[in-house]
Amino acid sequence: MDNKKIKNTRKREIDGITFRGTLESKCYIILRDSGLEFSYEPEKYNLIEGYVPEIQVLLPKNKGVTSSLFSYKDKKIRAITYTCDFKIVIQPNIIVVVEVKGFANDVYPLKRKLIISYFSKIKDSNEYIFAEIRSEKQMTELINYLKQTYHV
Repeated sequence: MDNKKIKNTRKREIDGITFRGTLESKCYIILRDSGLEFSYEPEKYNLIEGYVPEIQVLLPKNKGVTSSLFSYKDKKIRAITYTCDFKIVIQPNIIVVVEVKGFANDVYPLKRKLIISYFSKIKDSNEYIFAEIRSEKQMTELINYLKQTYHV
C-alpha cells in the first residue's frame, strides 16, 4: 500500500514493524545491526500546542477564488506535532533524535526549524542531538560518528 502523505514511497514490514518508506526500513536494519540502543517512532512531541485564537480569523470555506469566508473564531487550531523516526540512546543522558528524510516536502524546512528549536529549549539533564539522514551512507556515518565520539 502506498504512503499517502509522502510521494513515491511504499510501506515495508521488517521484524514486525511497519515502516513508512524504503529508506526508513534500510536505516532500521543498519541501526539494528549497529548494536546501539534505539527505538522506532517512540513518541510524539508537541512542537506548538493547540490553541483557540483570541482574534477573529477569516478563511475561505473552500479552495478557489469564488469561495466565501467563514469565521475561525472559537475553533481550536490543532497542535503541530512531530514523531521522530528513530531515537538513539547513547548514554543515559545523551539522546539522538533521527529524522530520515528521503525527499523533503514543502513544509519540512519550517518543521525542521521548529524541531531544532523544541529540543534546544528542553531543560532537563539530557543532551539532545538532532540528525537528519537522507541516505543509508549517512546513517552509517552517523553511527560511526556516535561510536567514535561517545566510545560506545
